[in-house]
Formats: sequence, structure tokens, C-alpha cells
Amino acid sequence: MKLKGLYQMESQMRDRGMRARGDRGFTLIELMIAIALLSFGLLAVASMQIAAMRGNASAMGTTEALAIAQSMVEELFAQPLPVPTAGTDFEDTTGDAVNGLDFPTRAEVIAAGDAVIPAGGAAGSPDHARTVNPGTRNYYVYWNLNPMTSSTTINVIVAWHDKTMHRVNLSFIKY
Repeated sequence: MKLKGLYQMESQMRDRGMRARGDRGFTLIELMIAIALLSFGLLAVASMQIAAMRGNASAMGTTEALAIAQSMVEELFAQPLPVPTAGTDFEDTTGDAVNGLDFPTRAEVIAAGDAVIPAGGAAGSPDHARTVNPGTRNYYVYWNLNPMTSSTTINVIVAWHDKTMHRVNLSFIKY
């Protein structure tokens, strides 16, 4: 009889939402700790996602810049050699020959900010410059030439800004 009364009491406690001895469940503190651990895990995943999105945006900028540079190189390779025609894209306008191949420098691009550096000025400036916008951002394309008798060295620099300055550089020799 004693057992019958105990079962009845446990049944009544369950009906009222009370826990009898031996029943297992989660306490409020256990639930709060589990939620805190889950929150930290989700925050870590979210920060990794943000870093991946930034990496993808940077890779997209580099890919677009390389495509623009390659297109410019192909355009210049279509020009005739050995005599460059004055007033064309295939002319060493600054007369600095091989010394002008590395212009503009990284520091000059940073100083120019979101603007193209003028071309065809004094020695040490780019021979040619153009702004290209494929729809996502402005790219500043600079190309320098070092024409020689049987070949021409072509250096194409593409710069762009997205929080920081980026620059890709392609150099070719056309025979």
C-alpha cells in the first residue's frame, strides 16, 4: 500500500509540473550555459564568413585588374613594330625609356587617391593612362613602353582602391 500511495503522489506531482526524485531534466543554469556555448560557436562561424566574403571581394578585384591588364597588353601587341607612331598608345611619350617602366610607383598611386595620374608628362610619369570601370569600381590603367630597334618592353600597371590601394603589374617584351 505504501508503494501505491507513492506512485499516486508522483503522478500528482507530474500533473502539477513538479519533478519527483529520480526524474532527470535540464536546470535553468544548464540551459543558459548551453545557449552561451552555442552563441560563441555561432559568432565564430559568422566571423569566418565575413573574412571569407572579404577574401572573395579582394580576389574579384585582382581578377578584374588582371583581365584589364591582359586586354591592354593584347591591344598593344596588335600595334606594329619597330617604329611606333607618334600620338598612338604605342609611344614612349616621356622619353625615359627603360627608366619609366615602373611608373607610377605604389606611393604615387596612394597619393593620387581615387584619381588617375596624368600621363605623358616629365620623365618618371607614366607614358599613358586610362580609367576603366567594368561596373564594380574604377581601375586606373597605366602603360609604359621602352621601344628598341627589334623589340619593345611593355609594362602595364593596373591600380584600384577598396579600403586600401591594390596594384597588379604585367611586363612583356614584343619582338
